[in-house]
Amino acid sequence: MSWSRISTSRRWRRGISGLLAVLIATATGAAFAAPKSGKKATPTPAPAAKPLPSAKPVPAVKPQASDDLYEGPAVAAKPAAPRPAIPAAEGVLVAPFSQAPKYADAWPSERRKSEPDLQLTREAENRALAVAAFAEGQMADEKGDPDKAIDAWKRATELDPANASLAVKVAAELAKRNEPAEAIRVLKDSIAAAPKEPDTYIYLAQVYAKHLNKPELGMQMAQKAMAAAPENFAAWAAVFELHQQLGEGQKAGELIQKGLKSTSKDPAFWLGFGSYLRKVFLKEDGTSTPEDLQHMEAVFRKAVELKPKDASVLAQAGDFAVLTHKGKEALEFYERAVKLNEAPRDEATKNLREKYIRALAANDRGAEAIPLLEQFARDPNQSLRQDLFELLGELYEQAGKAEKAIEHYKRSLVLDAGEPRNHFNLANMQLRAKKQADAVETMEKARKKFPDRPDVTLGLALALSSAKRHEAAMRMFASVAEETKGQTDMSLDADFYFKWGAAAEQAGRIEKAAELLQKSISINPEAPEAYNYLGYMWVDRGQNVEEAGQLIRKALEMKPDNGAYLDSMGWYYFKAGKFEEAKKELLSAVKQMPEEDATVFDHLGDVCEQLGNNADAIGYWERALKLKPEDAEKIAKKLEAAKQRQGGGK
Repeated sequence: MSWSRISTSRRWRRGISGLLAVLIATATGAAFAAPKSGKKATPTPAPAAKPLPSAKPVPAVKPQASDDLYEGPAVAAKPAAPRPAIPAAEGVLVAPFSQAPKYADAWPSERRKSEPDLQLTREAENRALAVAAFAEGQMADEKGDPDKAIDAWKRATELDPANASLAVKVAAELAKRNEPAEAIRVLKDSIAAAPKEPDTYIYLAQVYAKHLNKPELGMQMAQKAMAAAPENFAAWAAVFELHQQLGEGQKAGELIQKGLKSTSKDPAFWLGFGSYLRKVFLKEDGTSTPEDLQHMEAVFRKAVELKPKDASVLAQAGDFAVLTHKGKEALEFYERAVKLNEAPRDEATKNLREKYIRALAANDRGAEAIPLLEQFARDPNQSLRQDLFELLGELYEQAGKAEKAIEHYKRSLVLDAGEPRNHFNLANMQLRAKKQADAVETMEKARKKFPDRPDVTLGLALALSSAKRHEAAMRMFASVAEETKGQTDMSLDADFYFKWGAAAEQAGRIEKAAELLQKSISINPEAPEAYNYLGYMWVDRGQNVEEAGQLIRKALEMKPDNGAYLDSMGWYYFKAGKFEEAKKELLSAVKQMPEEDATVFDHLGDVCEQLGNNADAIGYWERALKLKPEDAEKIAKKLEAAKQRQGGGK
């Protein structure tokens, strides 16, 4: 049979929407309801509904106030007219119900009735028709016919008023179209049919408060929602927000205290409570008042106590700990969640493995994080994520594995060469690995890709300076100064002039270096690095020694325990001929240095030599040479001379 013939037959004249309704209802038993069998239900565009109450007439709802725009319940949808009986043709027998497997008829008739237990009740038929009406509204809305869509949606709620989700959906559409009176009618009809559903009260409160500017009426509805479902925190949130809108800060605070004292055993209540408090009281930087933080922590911990073996609950508690910078607590929750080995089922557990790995890294447990992250990054769904390889590079860098760090930073750069940070990460690691030429190459490529980024030009200048390509470095520093002219998003600060001055000193351009370092000091007089660098540069060359000593003292006033500054002061005393004072400062420098420093040992050797302690001088120079300094040849000559003196009895 062709489709054209089917479309003109009498069975299809009633329209596709009616057929769709009966098909859905027959297959599921009731529209919006879950199937009784274990089979998966056919998805529909409408939200799930609650079971209808008994098929009693829907009572009218009295308006809450004379000005709430409610005009009474909608006229109930007329029941379908009974189908006319179709007499059997003469000589044709109507078969009795068969004992064979039963199937629901998409369009039963008097001639061929469905089995009794497969026939729709009036309530189920109305629900089915509501599904069809809602689908009709969706299609009209997609086609740009809002009036037809609204009419269809209204019809759906009239057919199935007890479906709170449907009522809220339709009311929201009406409110968006500036029809609050109709929205109120839909919601109140639904409340009359299903008075224990909190969602309709909550949205009705929003309509009153936001669309009609009647927060007092909204408060009445929100409080009814709390009474209907005290375990549903959305109702509490609605009351809290209305207290705030009414300027009742004290009552809002009392409501929070009441919630904290709740005896609820439902973890969903506490998670909802915690999420709401986090939204209201937690700032973007993860800070809040100590009291509010204490309340939030207590709420999340309550949820964990009630459901200690639920990965989602534990993950949400971990997420809150991350936001409040409590890394150890976050790791504890994530670790417990991961050990449950549950399949991801919601937003909180979707990225649980990655959150656990990052928590390990944040808690200095990189050795445990690296193999897990390597495995995670090999997942085909994750293998193109630049941030994972960047994190691996950081972890290997922290572990002191330079080659592995460089390898992963390179992969990160390949995956996203459009981000300057990825070039910087690789170049910095190459410099730490003493691969200055590679670092220069990395930053040269970056500058070609980002010719208008002064920070990239600065990175190239620093790489060139480290590679001892001093003249090229000085040109790049000058280029940075030129490129920033007229720009408002990048200014030449004290740190820039400090780095330029240090590069000039290494290039042997002492006067230029002094000028730039003094410029750095003038911009930021509170930064000790420039005082120390300029002072040591002059002392080491025997220039402006007394002024240099004052600069070094200024740096030490700001950071009295800095080993490098103590070394500078010891060297100042050495140049001034005050050898005992020099030795005292240099020994203090040894104690304060984060790691052994060849320069300090070299200076101590020179001081001991002047004090006539030849054996001590030899010991310090030997310690300096073990650290493989750049001026090893110079130190070795002094050491050899000292040993010759010692061998000669001197």
